[in-house]
Amino acid sequence: MPAAKPPSGDRSRETRTRKAGSLAKKSPLAAFGYKVGSDGLGKEARQELLINFILVHDFDRPSDYLAFWGDPESHLRWARTVSQLKVLSTMAKGSDNPERLACVADWEDDLNFLANEFEVVEVKGAEDRVRRKRR
Repeated sequence: MPAAKPPSGDRSRETRTRKAGSLAKKSPLAAFGYKVGSDGLGKEARQELLINFILVHDFDRPSDYLAFWGDPESHLRWARTVSQLKVLSTMAKGSDNPERLACVADWEDDLNFLANEFEVVEVKGAEDRVRRKRR
């Protein structure tokens, strides 16, 4: 006799597993709370979050994922963050949707902030680091 299917309102183990897998693939910026647009964070909150993400935040992810994003304070972490914001902005620029255009404005603002806020510090025999520029 074939196994009974769960009622349409029930979530099967397969569905729960698939959803958990997609959450695990959420970008570390999104998992850390970075959100743009009309229902996102305000400018100061976003930029403070970006500073903390680049300089301090150490997230709980598999080692290959961590290696891709780099350690806190690493040039790699800063560069991956900039790259992700550029990709998101570029992909949304052709939209006619006002919400997407608000997101683009926030991403562009944050990219300018990151370019002006951080500087690369060369470290002999080690990976380059980033720090906030002295004012």
